[in-house]
Amino acid sequence: MLTMVQNYLEDQSSLLVQSIQPLVNIIRSQPSNTSDIKAYVSQISQAVDDIRLRSNDAIDFARNEALNKHAPPVVGVLEDCRQGLQESRQDTMPGFAFRIARGMKELILRVERIENGELTESMEAPIEV
Repeated sequence: MLTMVQNYLEDQSSLLVQSIQPLVNIIRSQPSNTSDIKAYVSQISQAVDDIRLRSNDAIDFARNEALNKHAPPVVGVLEDCRQGLQESRQDTMPGFAFRIARGMKELILRVERIENGELTESMEAPIEV
C-alpha cells in the first residue's frame, strides 16, 4: 500500500516540477504574461489539491499509525502553500511554489521512511520544508 502511495507522490512531484519551473521562469522574464501565470498557478493548485485528497484517502485506508501521524502535517503545509500561491502577488509566488516542491520531497521521504521502518508513530519528525 505505501509503495503505491510513494509511487503516486513521485509521479505528482514530477508533474508539479513541470509547472513550477515554467511559472518561475515566466515571472522572472515576462511578468506581464498573466494568462500563463494564472494557468500554471491553476495547474499547481489542482495538483496539490489532488495530492491532499489522495494522501488523506491513503491515511484512512492504510490504517498505519506512523503514516497517520507524520503525513498530515506535511499535507497541511502543502495546502497552506497552495492557498498562499493562489492569493499572493507575483513577486512572492516563486517562494510558495518552491516550498510546495520541498514539501512534496518531504512527504515522499516520510512515506519511504515509514515503509522502511525508519520512521514510526513513536518518533518525532520535524517538518523540514
